[in-house]
Amino acid sequence: MLKKILLCVLCSTLLFGSVQAETQQEIQTLQIAADKGDVKSQKKLGDAYYSGTNVNKSHSEAAKWYRLAAEQGDVEAQYSLGVMSYTGIGVPLDYTEAIKWYRLAAEQGLATAQNNLGTMYRFGEGVTENHVEALKWYRLAADQGVSVSQFNVGWMYKNGLGCTQNNTEALKWFNRSAEKGLAKAQFSLGEMYENGIGIKRNKMLAMKWYHKAAEQGDTGAQKKIGLSTQRTEPNVLMVSAGNLVSISKGQVILNIQNKDQLFVINTKTKLFNDDYSPISMGAFKKGEVVKVIYNYNSNVANEVKKGGIHINTATGVQ
Repeated sequence: MLKKILLCVLCSTLLFGSVQAETQQEIQTLQIAADKGDVKSQKKLGDAYYSGTNVNKSHSEAAKWYRLAAEQGDVEAQYSLGVMSYTGIGVPLDYTEAIKWYRLAAEQGLATAQNNLGTMYRFGEGVTENHVEALKWYRLAADQGVSVSQFNVGWMYKNGLGCTQNNTEALKWFNRSAEKGLAKAQFSLGEMYENGIGIKRNKMLAMKWYHKAAEQGDTGAQKKIGLSTQRTEPNVLMVSAGNLVSISKGQVILNIQNKDQLFVINTKTKLFNDDYSPISMGAFKKGEVVKVIYNYNSNVANEVKKGGIHINTATGVQ
């Protein structure tokens, strides 16, 4: 699983998704230009054969045209050949060949190629394992804003791979990736807040990031917040401050009067020694009236917890 995250294979959505030829006539025009050595036409013809756009789908034919374009320096064609060589699609599986094409594209600054080259150094595929080199390429891609690369940099710092172990740096890169929506980074950021790694322990922020990751299907995050399909615990809303406006099945409306705050909808599954794990949360400003929608469970038991107001979703404030 981790390797799938570390390897940023975007061939079908990033590069092969750029096919411009939409008619048979355009394909014929591309063919003529490609035969004459036009690099852009060769790349587009490769895209067409890879996706089967107005031609018979053929990965081997796609690889042929990508190679011609790549040999002329087309960076996307180089990356495409790297992906195909790594996966064995249209060409024999060959890590050495994948390294070659990833490197050529990476040296031209293509972030996805930089990331994948980093991963091959990370695992020693087609090249001698070298964590320093892996981190170098990950960092170049991360600096271009690629979320998976930002996660990878964070992972390297967290585990001291190719660098001195540095939790502060790990937190910084996990945060950048998590803000872009990468679930694994959100989960990792949650773990750091939960355990106080690289930052002061903050259970509320841990829950925030676990919840975001869980919403994207991250099973580790779902287990953290008690959202597995086997969960049968009742739902309880805990509010540290605020007045109840109304309550009904499936929603609670609160008027936030005292200060900016976080609210948490809890299950009775304990995550920490002194807290319940949330299934939903949010941040609101003083003076706001907020509506909380939650997964209603009619069998909610009365629940009272020191340090906050508990709202029983069946009977009201406890």
